[in-house]
Amino acid sequence: MGCACLAEDSWLAEEEARAMGHKALDEWFDQLVPLFRQSEPPSLETLSERLQETRQQLLGGARQAMVEQLYAGYLQQEIASCPGCGKVLKRKRSDEKEISTLQGRLRVARPYFYCAGCGRGFHPLDGALGVAAQTHQYDIQRELVQLGADLPFQRASDHFRRLSGVEALNHFAHETLNALGTQACLDSVIPTREEIEQRIVQARGSARSRAVLVVASDGAHTPTRPAGKRKDKRAWVERAKVLYLFEDEASVQAYLDGPLAAGVISHPALSEFSVKQFDVMEGVTETTRGPI
Repeated sequence: MGCACLAEDSWLAEEEARAMGHKALDEWFDQLVPLFRQSEPPSLETLSERLQETRQQLLGGARQAMVEQLYAGYLQQEIASCPGCGKVLKRKRSDEKEISTLQGRLRVARPYFYCAGCGRGFHPLDGALGVAAQTHQYDIQRELVQLGADLPFQRASDHFRRLSGVEALNHFAHETLNALGTQACLDSVIPTREEIEQRIVQARGSARSRAVLVVASDGAHTPTRPAGKRKDKRAWVERAKVLYLFEDEASVQAYLDGPLAAGVISHPALSEFSVKQFDVMEGVTETTRGPI
């Protein structure tokens, strides 16, 4: 009997979601009807642009239907157990949250519970659905971080809006990438010793000389101009740092006295050079699995 009831409930939820999806499809298609009533049929580019502009309404409606039916129990929840002490709690209120995904936006009313003993409030639906604390959800954050790592934040936001139709301000890309950086410890991002050694072999190729490791920074989190007064109108200057790893001090001096260093120093677009020498930090090198 229990299995039969569960199967029936599942079927009813599926049919309800199907009906809601069909309604969303009809409403979306209504926006495309003018294309069929033009004197001349639209070009492929026009069709593509129109579908791109309106796709979020269709996908958002389908997603809304699925959330409402698959998580109906959480949306209507009246009683929950405290995750801390296990006390049975009654719902205090319902909090509405706007959620933004690659398929568009939706609003979800989430039952809220509060445990006075633990001093903790929570929304069970958030954990079950995997809702991020921010409005923009993890799918948006993932794609925006990829763009933000390769492009200036404003350009990343502009490209993301053009490709996805989702408005995400540049400061959100900045904050999300910084938050990821605080969680990405060395052990989680540094390749293994074997991977590093393999990359060295690939970089060396058929050359007989030992490969030189170069680590460069585009100036992130460093001043982008000399210190000056607030109204100083001097031009912005981009600073960069380059780190070379040499086998011994003789190799260091040979590089500094060589044509490559001379060419960089004499370049008209570069100035204010500073050269510092450091010993190998054995502890950090061991942590990062450096091939030394």
